[in-house]
Amino acid sequence: MKEVEIIVKALKAEATQKPNEIIYAGRESFTYKEFVALLNSKKLQKNHKKLVESFLQSARKMFNENATYRLKMMQLAGVET
Repeated sequence: MKEVEIIVKALKAEATQKPNEIIYAGRESFTYKEFVALLNSKKLQKNHKKLVESFLQSARKMFNENATYRLKMMQLAGVET
């Protein structure tokens, strides 16, 4: 499974556990439920598409550089370590 797929799966898992908790993407804030809706959306506004891509790029960088973050994402996604 690719890193971004693991991150997206982990975000979806977090959205089911705490849908109303706030997540920050750039200068905007969303609930996990709202952010996952953006991830699932086939058609996004240009600004939201850039925001999602930027967030996933940052998350991927953290995934590769931070072992604790990687472990947490893999656990949430249900991927064996």
